[in-house]
Amino acid sequence: MYCGLAMSRLGLNITEFYQLSPREFFIALKDQQDRERLALQSQIETMWITCRMEIFYAIRISPNIKRKPKKPEDVFDLSFDKKYKKLKGKQEVVKQTSEEIIAAAKGFFGTKSRRRRK
Repeated sequence: MYCGLAMSRLGLNITEFYQLSPREFFIALKDQQDRERLALQSQIETMWITCRMEIFYAIRISPNIKRKPKKPEDVFDLSFDKKYKKLKGKQEVVKQTSEEIIAAAKGFFGTKSRRRRK
């Protein structure tokens, strides 16, 4: 079961899976789940921002509305607007993907670094 997870979710082959300790495997699996959760959250936020932009421009071109918003944030607030205001002006932190972390770990430990004692 775990070998299938390693192959499908983490992209490891069988020999790489058996070279991992259980702790390393579960850390890599948790990292992959966290990255998928962040990607999904980013997609949801993008959809809400897109929806707000569409409503903003629909209101802007409507001739019947007298008091029109000047910016999209005036249409309605989103729960994550504060997060983007804090990041404005700051340099965004670049995060590694799980594939990059696995590749770095393989480069650091090496695939043939474990020697069997005779």
